[in-house]
Amino acid sequence: AAYAATAITNARLVEKMQERDLALTRRNVDMGLLNGIASTLTSSLELDEILNKTLGLVMNYMKVEAGDIFLLEEDKATLRMVLHRGQAAEAFWTRNIFKVGEGYPGIVAQTRKPMVSAHLANDPNFSRNAIVEAGFQQIACIPLLAGDNLMGVLSVATRTTEPLDERNVQMLIAVGAWAGLAIENARLHSNARRLAVLEERDRIGMDLHDGIIQSIYGVGLSLE
Repeated sequence: AAYAATAITNARLVEKMQERDLALTRRNVDMGLLNGIASTLTSSLELDEILNKTLGLVMNYMKVEAGDIFLLEEDKATLRMVLHRGQAAEAFWTRNIFKVGEGYPGIVAQTRKPMVSAHLANDPNFSRNAIVEAGFQQIACIPLLAGDNLMGVLSVATRTTEPLDERNVQMLIAVGAWAGLAIENARLHSNARRLAVLEERDRIGMDLHDGIIQSIYGVGLSLE
């Protein structure tokens, strides 16, 4: 009985060590994703690069076959797909525009909460039949938020039937917040550059008006 008790205790200790090792491994993977996202955000202000790297890191972390990103248009009522990565691109591009409140991207944009479906074929909210016909079983959609401002929606889809756990969803929410801030910063940077170009054009126009044009006008008067 003493030997059995010792063996049981040791077995339980081994199980706890294995669980702790698994938890540490998962934490390292999570930190790797966040570190990759942080590096992406700090290394570039180009919107296309930010979107591509973010979606690629998320798909690699989730081990899914496809993903896409919808951005909110200026009218604040339309979501347009601007990027797809992975398999079955033709199936995803068959429906690339959603109104806010319509379909999975629209509902996520309206509620600003993540949505996960484990059975796409039986989900009445999922309206992209071509994706189901391509063999995809599950999808997860998260909002891309910059504070209170919605930037867009990111979604990942997989053909596997193993359910997406809560840890993955929470990581996606964190990535959505970071990516939303990055998109907003990229747009602000783009607007700042556009404003700088316009200001420079105004300055050149004033210089032309005050200098060259007036000189030409003076020459014209002299000729007359």
